[in-house]
Amino acid sequence: MEGSKYRELILQMKQSGILFEEQVDAERLEQVQQRYGIRFPKELRSFYEQAVPVSPGFVNWLDDSDENVKKIRNRLGFPKRNVLKAVEIEEFWPAAWGIRPADEEKALQKAEEQLSQAAVLLPLYSHRFLVCADGISNPPVLSVYGGDIIYYGSCLENWLEIEFCGKSQESVFENPLPFIPGWTPLIS
Repeated sequence: MEGSKYRELILQMKQSGILFEEQVDAERLEQVQQRYGIRFPKELRSFYEQAVPVSPGFVNWLDDSDENVKKIRNRLGFPKRNVLKAVEIEEFWPAAWGIRPADEEKALQKAEEQLSQAAVLLPLYSHRFLVCADGISNPPVLSVYGGDIIYYGSCLENWLEIEFCGKSQESVFENPLPFIPGWTPLIS
């Protein structure tokens, strides 16, 4: 996506009160990726090179404080932990995982095995996550809250328009959505 389109979205988001740290260079983003052992998809890097949202609810990748680094590390594990909690408490069990073991410990073990193969989800905002998987260009955004997992944007641009600029969530389904290792079978 062109940087000018991100600039338009950033301007609209600023008008709604969202704060940004602007003009983040590639070296700074590389440091962030190294710190957390992640790779930002090309589209997210392009967006962040324009500006990184730092308002409450957003992941502030640029804050190096020990407290924030711990918070981000925790959020990186949130989707899988949240699904495991849903398996344990809500008896969430996707059909794609086969028959649920009657023994709760074995059910959790099987769920952990299934999730160990899942694509990384990068936290963006609240419980919205960008898929980070090889072979998926312009990846979708998922909303993960317990066992309630849905597509929330067909790509980063679409998610920003839906979440912050008033676009209909129905637009998510205008184009085919990719298979996401470990997550597609869980999406409702």
